Amino acid sequence: MRTLLRILGKTLRGLCIISAGFALFGLIFGLFLLQGGDPVGAGDILTPLAFFTAFTAAAIGLGRLLKKIEFDGPPPPEMTLEEYRAIEEDEKAVAAQERRQKLFKWIVVGSPLWIMGGCMGHALLDSMRGVRESSQAKQCLNNMRYFETAEKEFESARHRPPRSVEEFVGFAHPVDFSCIAGGKYGLARDNAGTVVLSCSEHGWADHIIPPKHPHM
Repeated sequence: MRTLLRILGKTLRGLCIISAGFALFGLIFGLFLLQGGDPVGAGDILTPLAFFTAFTAAAIGLGRLLKKIEFDGPPPPEMTLEEYRAIEEDEKAVAAQERRQKLFKWIVVGSPLWIMGGCMGHALLDSMRGVRESSQAKQCLNNMRYFETAEKEFESARHRPPRSVEEFVGFAHPVDFSCIAGGKYGLARDNAGTVVLSCSEHGWADHIIPPKHPHM
């Protein structure tokens, strides 16, 4: 019965450790996104943090429980119970010291890998953000070109340039006339005095604001 409980406990503890690792990855990924200025909600950070805390606590608790239910066989005939327990405590202390030394060794050996992985992950995320921002800027630029074309039709029909973006949208009835990055559209005049569409995130056709994140 004790053997079955130990096997079940070790299996559950292993699953908790794996789940805690995934939760930690989600937490780090969310922090990277938050650092890069992406629209990350509080739940995207707190949820993996809560899961990581819960699974880590469960793994630690199961580890302590497994130590308590370990089956200790009877002492050899030539030893008293006190001598047997003293030797057992010494062996546990030596095993704990060896575990600490192994942990320290893995921390020292793995630190460069963690740092390198973090740098590569940060560069990859920046590249992904850059690709997304470039795609958003391209769509916004298409809106500006659409405005440039349809604005001439507006002037021909109304004999004046549009006074606001809403007035232009009501006239042109475009299917989707908005900045996918959340920028606010407004009207401005370029160097030639022509009315152009401007975006708070991407500028206007002659003065495009470059993406914040580099990409290949």
